Amino acid sequence: MQYDDIRTTLLQILSFPKNQDKYLTIDQICSSIKSHFPIIWQEINSSFPNISEYPQILNQYTPSNFVANALKYYSNNNGIPGLEQVEQNSENNSNTDKSPNTITVWKLRKI
Repeated sequence: MQYDDIRTTLLQILSFPKNQDKYLTIDQICSSIKSHFPIIWQEINSSFPNISEYPQILNQYTPSNFVANALKYYSNNNGIPGLEQVEQNSENNSNTDKSPNTITVWKLRKI
């Protein structure tokens, strides 16, 4: 699977009325793909090795990493006009942490 295979799907998810003006995490975007575009999600999943067979690659080659990398690619190359990437502090941070944990979130701004 290539990034271009999911560009339209990502654009549709970010354009949903309920997602307008909201930043979404990669988990939220993947959940939307699963629920609204199950065939696309199945194709994404089938593009990656079975994690139970190859546990050593668990963090590198996953469907959610593929989606995140596609979003990064399109935000840097204007493949999805108006796509905005922001780093935010994660909500499960404790005050005792020396450095804040950040997560990348995505939003489609109005052009």
